[in-house]
Amino acid sequence: MSHLYIDHPGSQIGVRHNQLVVRKTDGQELCYPLQQVQRVTVTTQAHFSGAAINALFHQGIHTAFCSASGYLRGHLQPASNGHGQVQRRAAQYQLMQQVATEPLIASGLVVAKIRNQQRVLGDWELPHADGMAIYAEKAARTGSMDALRGYEGQAAKHYFAGLAAKLATTPFEFQGRQRPAADPVNAMLSFGYALLQSEFSTAVDHYGMDRFAGFFHVSDGNQPALILDLMEPFRPLADRLTVRLLSTQLKPTDFVLKNGQCRLQDGSRGHYLKAWEHLMQQVKLWGGEQSSYRHLIGRHTGQWAKYLDGHAAEPHWWRLSG
Repeated sequence: MSHLYIDHPGSQIGVRHNQLVVRKTDGQELCYPLQQVQRVTVTTQAHFSGAAINALFHQGIHTAFCSASGYLRGHLQPASNGHGQVQRRAAQYQLMQQVATEPLIASGLVVAKIRNQQRVLGDWELPHADGMAIYAEKAARTGSMDALRGYEGQAAKHYFAGLAAKLATTPFEFQGRQRPAADPVNAMLSFGYALLQSEFSTAVDHYGMDRFAGFFHVSDGNQPALILDLMEPFRPLADRLTVRLLSTQLKPTDFVLKNGQCRLQDGSRGHYLKAWEHLMQQVKLWGGEQSSYRHLIGRHTGQWAKYLDGHAAEPHWWRLSG
């Protein structure tokens, strides 16, 4: 195993004999050799011993904390992870000052996202797929960031209308993207996007880039703009998984509404986590090379690093091919 998900409320995490020990509230203990754990994702309240935290730091195990309502709370990472790319970060900051260049770079990313959304709608054989092309074409031609964001927003509205149509025969009604999530569909989307953000956080940290210095989302220091930028073309993966699970596996009773926020029940998140990990390990072809989706996220992020380093005239953004 390489990715450990901790989803049992109240779990206590310790370390013993070079193993990470997860003790559940019912007394059950699960042990995982530290050498076999590459990542840990915590999606509920859990208690880490000091020794466990020290072991995670020492082994360089990336540990993410996601809320049950679909927010990435933060990460544990060593003070020095060996990936401090100062020159690469300097290139990020320099690019932020080149206002005229931003639309040229960001348009390719937005086009990739829209085309991936179009592919998903096409796979579902929905007529909404035909209407996506015009937004991709407009995004490719614009030289304005405001216009680009406008086309991206219009495409998203059209796309989510298709998603609603796909869910029309299920018990789950969807009237558009909302945050905080007030219904099961939005709860699933938010949870998937949080996990996707965690995947990209790991990749961005690996390449030593500043996660707050983006080129499409506003880089005001209040959001990890670069991570949000890079994950855009991959969002349809979470959307497609959400629709599949709501259509085949989950029921309205798997969700709870509390303080105006909808989320998966404590006993039901495991269905999504299992499906997500299976998705991340699926192998696809990109650029003549077979890669898992998790590896593709790393390669996609590496395209931006190559561009910043001056090794590519423009980034090659990932497109959904199957």
